[in-house]
Amino acid sequence: GTKRLENAEIRSRYGENRVWTRHAEIRDSVRQIDGYWLFDNYFALPAIVITALLVDDVDSKRNEARKAGKDEGAWSYNIFPDLLSAFHDAFDHANFRTGTGGYFSNVIADPGRYVHPIGDEVKTWLGELKKTTSLFFMTSSHIDYAKLLMGHAYGPDWADLFDIVIVDAKKPGFFMEPLPFYEVSCEGVIGDVEVGRLEKGSVYARGSETVLKSFLKRVCGCESPEILYVGDSLKSDIVPPTKFDGWKTIAIVEEMAWEGQWCIEALSDSGEPSAKKLRPGGGDADPELVSDVWGPCLEDDVEEGGSPRRTYVADILYGYSCLAVPFVESLAGFSLDSHLELTHAL
Repeated sequence: GTKRLENAEIRSRYGENRVWTRHAEIRDSVRQIDGYWLFDNYFALPAIVITALLVDDVDSKRNEARKAGKDEGAWSYNIFPDLLSAFHDAFDHANFRTGTGGYFSNVIADPGRYVHPIGDEVKTWLGELKKTTSLFFMTSSHIDYAKLLMGHAYGPDWADLFDIVIVDAKKPGFFMEPLPFYEVSCEGVIGDVEVGRLEKGSVYARGSETVLKSFLKRVCGCESPEILYVGDSLKSDIVPPTKFDGWKTIAIVEEMAWEGQWCIEALSDSGEPSAKKLRPGGGDADPELVSDVWGPCLEDDVEEGGSPRRTYVADILYGYSCLAVPFVESLAGFSLDSHLELTHAL
């Protein structure tokens, strides 16, 4: 629920090391296991609060029943079927066209309230990268929603920044299952004919890592292209491509900007620090990102005098991403041959 455990309660339940017994299992799978649900992205933020409040409600009902000498088991913690139903009602992609569900309709009405426009520095940087390598854009969102967000963030010609665009990618299955690609028309309609060969300048839906890698081999002219993927979802963008396909990943972790002073320093080929230095973070805490209820995202705030420990999130970042930064803007300006040194590490 919403009641925060005291340090003594944490130690009594999880031991002196404060580690859940199934931590390693869920860390390496980053998927739901045996009655545990993983909330790993911003879509799920409201559900975290709702789940905690529902647990509080069940706790209260069970306490009342116990005091009255009644069967407290009549009040069940089996709340996830209702949560899943609510998720479907809110985020079903068909709601984008019908204006129902309450989520998409609000984003469509006022995208500027939810989407941060990207500066010219990032777009120029992507344009320079595209001259010497191949860039692809991939999202599990459907084309209409992706066009709305990317159009507001990067402008109407956002797709031109990439060699190909992949939507409705069904991540993390994209990295593990041989799913077919389908071409998406200019009107946003997904075709019904499987596509075996990807072409530059096209928009595709679904697909698999195997076919995408074949495309990258062809356009890059090498048998073993190195793939660097940037994303913000541990479950969909960071663990699976690293674990199953050998990609390198960079994690976008907005909370980093508010939980410490982070510095990425570009080094020249000689290993000496260059003039380019980047220092994201170090600002005042944002009340929308830092919570007194949930605690910090990256370091466990143990009792005074103790050494901070990495949280579940930080443990995944440490094990599966080669770099983590708070914003895409944090990367702009670095070339493909830049040597990066993280001077404040997890």
